[in-house]
Amino acid sequence: MEKTSPVFVLLSHVLQISAIASAIIDNIPFTTMMIQIVLRLANNEALGLPLSPLIWALAFGACFGGESSI
Repeated sequence: MEKTSPVFVLLSHVLQISAIASAIIDNIPFTTMMIQIVLRLANNEALGLPLSPLIWALAFGACFGGESSI
């Protein structure tokens, strides 16, 4: 059985959480807050996460969630 990459799991979580949260609250303040969290995750050398895919997952999820209304 193939092992799932931790980067893929984190990217999917960031995408899903940002989409759900942006559907409930305004996406601009949420994205502004999440940028700080994503930067801290990417700057943590122990995790070794790339910044660019995390930012794209956040942007796509916030945009997708901001377009839907509950």
